[in-house]
Amino acid sequence: MSGTQMRQILISSPRLHTFVTLLQGGLTGSKVPHFSAKVPNFMAKDFIDLDSSSNALKPWKCEYSLRVFHAKILGIPRPDVTTDRRGFPRLDVLQEAYPGESQELQSRVYERLAKFTRLVKLGLGHDDRDLNDILLDSINNIDGNHVFGDDDHQYDCLEMTLKSGLGMLEGLKKLKELNVMRMTTRIGVDEVKWMRKNWPNLQTIIGLDIRGNEMEAAQWLKEECPQVKLTAYSMD
Repeated sequence: MSGTQMRQILISSPRLHTFVTLLQGGLTGSKVPHFSAKVPNFMAKDFIDLDSSSNALKPWKCEYSLRVFHAKILGIPRPDVTTDRRGFPRLDVLQEAYPGESQELQSRVYERLAKFTRLVKLGLGHDDRDLNDILLDSINNIDGNHVFGDDDHQYDCLEMTLKSGLGMLEGLKKLKELNVMRMTTRIGVDEVKWMRKNWPNLQTIIGLDIRGNEMEAAQWLKEECPQVKLTAYSMD
């Protein structure tokens, strides 16, 4: 299914409750072999869906009904990400068409997501069908060191930082679960403090890089908000 076809579903479905292209929980157990499933995804510009005459977002009929959204949104230049998760130079870096394009696209993607004010689950990270039993059950297992392959890791994605526009999602008051698994995010202490303040029902965050640049955020949550469950992983 193409991004255009997926967008048409969202545009035309006033009673749509769940939109999931990244399935969860299909296979578990250490004896299950690793595999990577190709899944459909949105390109950022398709997901934003601007009215060319007004430069405003086109209305989607699912805006007031959607409770679960789990899909990749790609095509966002990330000039801040020059190496892959292993530290090697990236050879396929998506370049900005003009200075500031990354920030503009991210702001518009957040603006679209902010329309889904009844969301309970927001998933932008990869599905976990191939994670087997290597996920950490909670941040209390932070000494674990679990490493994924680079397949399907998202680099050209949202940063999920306040600087990039995360604050535009303030209205998602019903949100209980955030999934950023295998995304190159930069969630810090300021971001998780903001989440706790603005998403009062938040119960679970999936995908923090607890050994990398998001370790401080994970530690803060462990100490200050132990009621928020973390399913985390290491990109080391």
